[in-house]
Parts: sequence; C-alpha cells; structure tokens
Amino acid sequence: MSFDTRTVLMNLVQCETEAEVTAVVNRYPALRNKQNWQPYGGNRNNYSTIGSQQAHPTNALIELIINSVDAMLIRGCYEEGISASDPKAPRNMVEAAERFYGVTDGRLEDLSEARRSSLAENIRVIATGKKPPNYPSLTIVDLGEGQPPLAFPKTFLSLDSQNKIRNHFVQGTFNVGSTGVLQFCGSTHKYKLILSRRHPSLRQGDDDALWGFTLIRRAPPEEGVKLSYFEYFAPGGEVPTIDAGQLPVLPGRSSLPYESPLEWGTLIKLYEYRIPQRTIITIDLWYELNARLQRLALPVRLHELRPFRSHTPEIVLAGMHTRIASDRALIESDFPVAFHLNVPRIGKLEVRATLFRQFNSDSQRRHWLRNDCVFFTRNGQAHASLDRRFLERKSVGLDYLSRELMVTVDCSDIDTTIRDDLFMTSRDRLREGEWKSLLEEALAEELRKHPTLREWNFRRREESIRERVADNSTAIEVFAKLVRDVPTIAELLGVGKGFRGPLDPPRRASKFQGAKFPNKLELKKGKSGEYVKDCPINSRTCYVDCETDASNDYLTRPDSPGYFLEPEEAFHSYHGPWNGGFRVYLAPPSNAKVGDRFAVKFGFMDDSRFEPLEVLLTLNICDPQEKRKTPPSPPPKLNLPNTIHVYKNEWDQHGMDRKSAVVIKQGASDEVDIYINMDNRFLLQELSLLDSKGNEELVKKQFSVAMAVIGLSLYQNERDGEGGTENSGDYREAASAVARVIMPIMRTLGTSTAMFLKRAS
Repeated sequence: MSFDTRTVLMNLVQCETEAEVTAVVNRYPALRNKQNWQPYGGNRNNYSTIGSQQAHPTNALIELIINSVDAMLIRGCYEEGISASDPKAPRNMVEAAERFYGVTDGRLEDLSEARRSSLAENIRVIATGKKPPNYPSLTIVDLGEGQPPLAFPKTFLSLDSQNKIRNHFVQGTFNVGSTGVLQFCGSTHKYKLILSRRHPSLRQGDDDALWGFTLIRRAPPEEGVKLSYFEYFAPGGEVPTIDAGQLPVLPGRSSLPYESPLEWGTLIKLYEYRIPQRTIITIDLWYELNARLQRLALPVRLHELRPFRSHTPEIVLAGMHTRIASDRALIESDFPVAFHLNVPRIGKLEVRATLFRQFNSDSQRRHWLRNDCVFFTRNGQAHASLDRRFLERKSVGLDYLSRELMVTVDCSDIDTTIRDDLFMTSRDRLREGEWKSLLEEALAEELRKHPTLREWNFRRREESIRERVADNSTAIEVFAKLVRDVPTIAELLGVGKGFRGPLDPPRRASKFQGAKFPNKLELKKGKSGEYVKDCPINSRTCYVDCETDASNDYLTRPDSPGYFLEPEEAFHSYHGPWNGGFRVYLAPPSNAKVGDRFAVKFGFMDDSRFEPLEVLLTLNICDPQEKRKTPPSPPPKLNLPNTIHVYKNEWDQHGMDRKSAVVIKQGASDEVDIYINMDNRFLLQELSLLDSKGNEELVKKQFSVAMAVIGLSLYQNERDGEGGTENSGDYREAASAVARVIMPIMRTLGTSTAMFLKRAS
C-alpha cells in the first residue's frame, strides 16, 4: 500500500483506541518496518528515564498543558524579535504573560470572562472516543511557536537536553516531563501522536513551513535485555512531513472532533488515556486540574466531544485562584489570609490559606479539594502536596479546619539548588530528607500560631459540638472510673488541665471594622525609630506587635490590595492584619553575634499612598536565653474527653462512612473530642441480634465507650508514634477494623462489661 503521509496522519488523528492505531500500523508496510523506528532520545535504555516520571496520570497530563503555555510565551517572545534566552526577555512567567498577552501581574482572575475565553482559544484539551467505562483519548493543542520537522529530534523527541534551561520565563526545565504521559496511554503499546508546524512569523526557510508528525510507542525488550523501551516513527531518521497550509484536526462548531483547520502550532494525542476521571472532562477533570494548577499564566479551553447526552461541552480552565475569585460565596469572609515566611537555609515562601464554608456533601468537597490540602507550587503549578492529615498533626492542631482549608505555599523564589534538592524532577512530590523536614516543620509552626486560623478552628469546634455532646455526663463518669481502676488508661489520657466541658471558649473580641486603606501602623510597645527589641541569639524567632486600622483582608483582597514591605534584615514572617493587630516575627541573622544590632524597617503600601506607612526599630542580639525552670506544682487533673455521637446524615462532616468507627479531633487548648459513629455497620449488625433485644441502649454505650478508649489509644500512638513520625499510620482504619470484632468479643466474654457500665452510669 502506498504511503501518503497526509492520509496516514489523518487516519492516526481519527483513531480513538489503541487497537485502532495498531490496525493503522499494520495496514502500512512503512509503519510495520522495524527499521523505520528510532529510539526515543537516541537511547534504547530510555525506559530508565521515561519510567521514572509522574506517578499519577493527571500530574503527567499537566506537564503537557504547561508545555503548551511555555510554547505560547516563547512565541510571544520571538514575535517581539528577541530570543527566549536573551537578557531582554522576561525574567518570569508573570512578566511574560503581562508583556505578551496583557495579563496584569499574572492575575487571570482580573480579566473579563470574555477575555479569558478569547485567550483560551490558544490552548485546548479535547476528549474524544467512547463513553465510560472506556478511557477517553485526549488531544492537547496549542497555537504556540510550533516546531519544524527537522527540529523534532532535538525538541519533542529528546531527553535531558537543554532546550529551556536558560529560559527563565517558562516552567519547563528538565526536558523529560512530556514523557510522563506515555505510561498512561493505552495498555500495551502506549501510543502517542505528535503533529507540529512552525508559527509563520518564526519560519526561517521553506522547510519550516512543512508539517511534521510522528507516532511514539513502547517496544518490547530485545533479546537479552531486561527493559522495554520507547521508539518513534522516523524513516531514514527523519519524521514524515506534509506540505499543506492547514489540517482539519480541531473541533468544529457542530461539536464534531475533526472539522476546523489548524494552521500552525502543536497537537499531541494520547490514546485511551488512563485518567481516574473517565467522566465528563469539563467537570471532574476540570476540578482536578484547577487544584493542581493554582495559578495559570494563560487559560486553557477544555472540550468534551464524547457522546454524553447532557453535559457542558466546553469550559475554560484558569486555575484555582481564578475559580475562587469567581465564586466567593463558598469562601469564609476572613479568607484568604496570606503571609511571607522566610525559612532559614531554604528562603522566602509566600503562604496563602483559603477556608471554604462547610460543604453540603462529600461530592461538593471533592469538586474543590479532593484529599490534598497543602500545595507546594512554583509558577502556579503544584510540585508536591500533603493531605489533610498534615493539618491534623499535633504540631499544627487545625483538626476542625482540615476538611475545608486549602494552603498554597509558593516556592518560586527559593534558591535553585535548594529547589532541586526539595522537589523531585517529576514535580509530583517532595524528596524525603532534611529540606522536606525543615520546610514542613516551619510551615506547621506558622499555621499553628496564626491568629485567624486559631480562631476559626475554635469556631468550627464550637459549631460542631454545641448542644451535641452525647450523654457526656455518663461518658465522663465511665472515663473517670476507668482512670481509677485501669492505670494504663490514666496514662493514655495524660495529665492536663482537667475537664473544661464541651465549650469553654476564650472571650472573643467584638467584630472589627477596618479601613480599606489604613492610616495607622504603630508599635504597641515603644516608639517607631527609638524602640530596641532584644532577641536572644539562641531564639528561633522573636516578635513585634503593632496596632493598625487596616481591614483584615487588606493584603489579600482582589480589589486594590495593599502589600507588605518586609525588612531587609532578620525577617522571618508576619501574621495579620487581624482585628487591629499586626505581628512581625524576626530572627537573628545566620551571621549574627551577641551585641550586634540590626536596623529593621517594615510597613504597608497601597494604591492610595505616595509614601508607605513604616515602622522603624533596632533588633539587639543579646545573650542566649536560658530555659525557664518551672516550679513544682500539685498534680493536675486528668483531661477527660468529650464523646459525641454521629449519625449517617452527619458522616460527611467528619469524613466517615458505614465502616467508620471513630474520629478524634483536638482543640487549641488540648481539648479532646471523640466522635463515635452510631450508624456503624457492625454496631447495627450487633443491635439486630436476638441477644441485644431489650439491651439496645446498653449495647450502644458499650460500643461508644469501648471505641472511644481504643480510638484514643490508636490516635495517641499515631501522633506520638514510634520513630517520632506523626503520620505513621491511620488510626481511623485501625479503629474500623477493631469495630468489626469488638462487640462480639464483649458479648462472648460475658456480662462483666455490662455490669461495669451499669454501675458507672
């Protein structure tokens, strides 16, 4: 059969399954000929690199989207007549997006919806094929710089080259990210199609006007070789070319997939891409992409072209910050809060925390947060994340916010060598080691002591347990007797402040009404320009409190926000403004000595001012601070937990399901709240037995107290865990396993436990 490159290309473009692509390969002798296939990256041992990329298909897909954004920014640079590596080129993505496409400060949320929609025509993600349970084929198209056919081996098909290493305004660095998708294409051959043509204004010769295309696949290992490898179609070492002005490969207005023309740019097709969300990409995949692309330099259009009966055929992806700005009704009024954090040996981070209102259902929560809640980003893309258990750590103590709080840590400004040591090249997780521990420890400390987060954690606790403590007087008596009779339980509960009741809140300040543009920033103690703050040289931080009339959202609101002018010396972090207060944390510089003095200046600036509001002080590095010796005190009372019953209609609020038994949350003052699932399937099964008839209330009490004690033990073991790790396991899963057998055990052992409970209550 003759090999007409345009016909072959259109056959491949219109394939929707791996089997269909294989049929096309088998149809043409040129494609069947093994000699016409070249090893990807020029190396038959390429699986060692390609196989070590992203562990999740969505993260791998994001790499292609980011590559498309890079291509658009590079196109803009060349259209200005300068090289992307030229010193005159933008120094970061934000500057490039503003300079080439009018996205001021990189804030897509400030553009009109029409303008975002117009820009999104430049980058598209298109789903075609059959409906679930089949996997979709995904096509990523951009109208960026494009590549001529002769450049394919050095660009699309290279590994570990230095294509973008000197381009500061693009995300791509390692020249391997685009290979991460290969593992998730199909099941056997892992087909991926690439089609590209150079942008008209960037062509340097007639050959640059040609289309180039190739097909990538996985080849089985050769005889005597352990690993398979990836190869691409290139007869004679050159990719096939097509001499055509345009190709009909884009969706048309009638929602047909291959109707409108593409004149330049790049198209990449992933056959039967194995994303977990096989449903409509304009809903579930859109939610997932927003979470992992907190900020996007340019918007992207998603097209759903599979034959769903009723769905949203198109939607614009602009990142989580834009999504939040467009739907403020779901965000608590005091949020987002933001602060800078200067971590010794790592560098400056910008932290942003957003608290959602409590969701009505678990499905609504998944549309915003999934299970991850802390995202470490660079140029808006999540390079790693932590799940909600991080917020439930003892060192953070935000248990009541863990299911609705999203924290973004911008790592764009940290030193390159530290960033390389901190993040895996796959951009999907933190590398275990010293830097990860240091970063998590610093972030945990800042979140734990942040006044806004602390108050909201208390508010959520108050809302959760007010008037809902389940027979707490009985539970207290039972725990008190267990403490007297069983020393190990007394040890488990620990020594603390004594039982304070379900609600014993600190006095809450009245609602603060701040100014949109403040006129006041003053030291609470001392006079600006004269105040000397002593800071022991062995102190990690010391703080300076200020009074201000700035509104709580002064630094974070989307409309004319102010910004913080941080100190050049000794700066660690700041919290606020919050209800008229603003706290700045300072730390001894790494080269400080006792007796050194540092001039510290910080302040506010905004659109209303010609000169900033500033505070001046002197930081005096003084002698090391000795640990305070606490005088002996009489043994305090035991902390007795609140036991709260949860039923099916409340499962979602606590992350429970029919198998869940217990969830434990801790307040800011070490109050322990134990939530018992009274609709647990194993408890209901026990209640249905004849032996339980007439004793239902006793059986419920047995289950409640037993699971409270067992759950508390597992919880403490996880938090204090052996080896010093705070996430050594999941006590919830262990408690669910115990719940399966605890009641049959108690029933089999006899009536002693029942009599015990009767006497206690």
